[in-house]
Amino acid sequence: MKSSQRKLVNEIAALRAKCMKRQVPEATTRIFCSSCRKEATGILKSAEDPQGVFESFRSNGSVRALVMLKPGIAYSFLKLKGNHWQFKILCDWEDPDALAWTRTMLAKHRTLLKSHEFAGFMDAGLWSLLPDLKRCGISIEAVSLIGRTKLAIKKCPTSIVWPSGYFVRRVQKKDIRELLSLMRTEFRRNPQFGWFVSHPQFLKMARDGFLKDCKRKRPFEFVVIVNRKIVGHFGAHVTNPHGFGYKSASIGIGFKREHQGRGLSRLCYQEAVKVFSRERVKFFMGVTAQPAVMKIGAELGRELISFNMSSRKPYFTNDCFLKYPIWPKGIKVRPKYLK
Repeated sequence: MKSSQRKLVNEIAALRAKCMKRQVPEATTRIFCSSCRKEATGILKSAEDPQGVFESFRSNGSVRALVMLKPGIAYSFLKLKGNHWQFKILCDWEDPDALAWTRTMLAKHRTLLKSHEFAGFMDAGLWSLLPDLKRCGISIEAVSLIGRTKLAIKKCPTSIVWPSGYFVRRVQKKDIRELLSLMRTEFRRNPQFGWFVSHPQFLKMARDGFLKDCKRKRPFEFVVIVNRKIVGHFGAHVTNPHGFGYKSASIGIGFKREHQGRGLSRLCYQEAVKVFSRERVKFFMGVTAQPAVMKIGAELGRELISFNMSSRKPYFTNDCFLKYPIWPKGIKVRPKYLK
């Protein structure tokens, strides 16, 4: 790598770190800094794609914003056919000039953005760019939330009481086929809550995760049973360390149609938080478009840190997501109707 490229990588990594620390102040570890540099290196490599676009804005001797558009699927765990592109926006949202430049770039490349199916992820601090992206045909598809186990455990009841007839036990190997069928059925019926969950590649990942959990001494995956039949599932994928440099987890929950809307997801989250506390998980994260999950997340102190954006026909308006009540303290300017 040339010295000029190394300099650019360092500047992009510094911008990525600055923005994320405003949202997650704990993101100061060496592992996190390394992940920022890895992301910056990937962005610079992607900039070499002859079909793509890479634009950057410099001020006071460093990169303050960048826009990248390139062919490829944003969800790295899926291989999909079709005209899929991804976008990346990094911007110091406290710099008015950087924000103005980013708006100009989105307008400049509006035709390209409208001519392909785009998807990407954007910091919650860049919410003011949502109208500009909307004009490019791109809307919020889901939000990423982050919770802190130490805070959440204080908000959970000492004892969790399930409704009469409901029982919880760890996932067993014999359950896996039925669990995958449940996930496939429910997310095909409700793709707005996670269209990719019913995809064969995602289900294979889930299957591998269930099999791995069956071998653990202390489980992270559980089934909910009524009358000896599986009616739901909740569990976690634990990463140690996560990109922030701490032990972290993501939560997955699903119930058969006739058991939805009964407040069971809240009990699942409370059970999961107790497992996280036992296992010394610092953060628990997840992507959701479900109003109920966002409400439960707020009850547990989860904060909104990023938007999953897409040019697919939206199921919800942007306002549905902007009303999420807990934003990181580092995002000082928020939508006007939020307090």
